[in-house]
Amino acid sequence: MGALEICHEECHRLELKVVKLQAKIAQLEEGAFAAREEVQIRNDRIEQLKEQKRGLEEENAGLLKLTELLDEHPEGYDGPCLCKLCMSYG
Repeated sequence: MGALEICHEECHRLELKVVKLQAKIAQLEEGAFAAREEVQIRNDRIEQLKEQKRGLEEENAGLLKLTELLDEHPEGYDGPCLCKLCMSYG
C-alpha cells in the first residue's frame, strides 16, 4: 500500500468522522432549541400561575374586608373572617 493510498484512506476516514460530528452537532442544536422552548413554556406557565395567585389573593383580601362589615360569620364560609362574632372570640 503506497503513501497515496494511505493518505486517501485517512482522508476518507476523517471525512466520515466530520460527517458524524456534524450530525451530532445538529442533534445537539435541535435538542438545545427544544430545551429553550421547554424553558419558555415553563416560564410562561409560571407567569400564568403567578397571575392566578395574585387574582386569588385580591379576591381573598376582598372577602376578608367584606367580613369586617358583618355581625355574624357567613354561613358555609370557611375562610378567614373578621366579622364581629369571630373577632369577639379574641
